[in-house]
Amino acid sequence: MQKKNNIVGILFSGGKGSRLFPINEFYQKVMMPIGAYGTPLLEFVIRHLKYHGITEFIALIGYRGEMIRRYFGDGEKFGIKIQYCFDDPRKKGTGAVLWNAKDLIGDRDMLVYYTDILTSLDVKGFIDDFYKKPWALGNLWLDQNWNEMEKMVDFNDDMTVKRFVTTLNDKSVAKDDRIYINTGISILRNDIFDIIEKLVEEKKEQDIVEIDLSADVLSALAKEGKLAGYVSEDWWVDVGSITRLTSLSPHILLRQMAHLSMEVQF
Repeated sequence: MQKKNNIVGILFSGGKGSRLFPINEFYQKVMMPIGAYGTPLLEFVIRHLKYHGITEFIALIGYRGEMIRRYFGDGEKFGIKIQYCFDDPRKKGTGAVLWNAKDLIGDRDMLVYYTDILTSLDVKGFIDDFYKKPWALGNLWLDQNWNEMEKMVDFNDDMTVKRFVTTLNDKSVAKDDRIYINTGISILRNDIFDIIEKLVEEKKEQDIVEIDLSADVLSALAKEGKLAGYVSEDWWVDVGSITRLTSLSPHILLRQMAHLSMEVQF
């Protein structure tokens, strides 16, 4: 696969995974062993992104972050380069956590990935679609087949995201509105740091700077008409609960991630 030199993979990997109690008492949730051979979830994620040409990563870590760093090191044994950015207790929310890694990111664009998600997404196609939309500062992967009613997006025929929708009972939602689910996986141009910087400046007098990537940053892009959507029916699962974790059998992994069979044991 062609290497995407201008994109760095941003791996949100700092959460405690409270829905996975008591497993989260022993593992950072992205290091949970899955499949017959107990391969860490994050290894599947990284190898899948590498397959599609992403070879440079920044892991945003906090809770049990050393477990991740000890396993992956600098990434050399996996054929990648990985750096780590520990959470700053004075910065809360996904937007602030991303801002905390700004110096490591440099001038690169970002593939933002919440690493309790496992997917067979055609990442190369997702990236190529984004760079065909020069007006967009962000591209969201949207899905119409997932029952997550708190993560909905309304978009236009030209795939411009209009807004985020919190409930289908919202009276502003019309019958012909195109309401899909935001998977949380996105591509963002480096320019979005201009928006985050303004938000940080507004909150500089506060003891804790709290900025949410979706509610604050991406919503601002949507209002400006600079947020795009990408729809596909690729398989994905949020492994953030005991029920979903236990339903992820080795057979499902082998079927959905067969392209990795030469690199990882299922």
